[in-house]
Amino acid sequence: DSLGNLKWQQTYGYPEDDAAFIITVSDSEHIVFGGRERPPGIGREAYVYKIDTSGALKWDYFYQAVLNSVGDGFTAGVYDENGDYIFAGNTVNASNEIIGIIQKVSSDGNLVWSRDYRLIDRTNDHYMTDIEIMPDGGFIVAGYAFPDNGFTEDGWLVRTNCLGYDT
Repeated sequence: DSLGNLKWQQTYGYPEDDAAFIITVSDSEHIVFGGRERPPGIGREAYVYKIDTSGALKWDYFYQAVLNSVGDGFTAGVYDENGDYIFAGNTVNASNEIIGIIQKVSSDGNLVWSRDYRLIDRTNDHYMTDIEIMPDGGFIVAGYAFPDNGFTEDGWLVRTNCLGYDT
């Protein structure tokens, strides 16, 4: 409140390693998103919770590419003029490579589309860490990727159209 007193607090996820980020949609709605460690044998998954101002859950959305994934999670998010949410982060593909991912989730918590990204000439890990909506409705995503022959990381930018396709 205006005096600095705690109004409420809430934890989200499982007892393992979890991460949370937030988008304030309005005075009465917030989007909490990130990655959470599931019970042993299940792996990590990306999550989105829509909550009200008291922290009560309105809806949730979960994404796990493959069972026992070690890399699923959203690290950045924005919302568009239609009230839909676009998240960037990481997932693991069928070859067990950590790759970038962008997903669009509707205002009521349903997946609209999902796209994964990696540099064609690299198989090492790819991470997406920030996303912005461009004036034309497309997206620009920043992150980093590791080269196959070293331990340094290179900055990585991806520009897409409004449907998440590379342009």
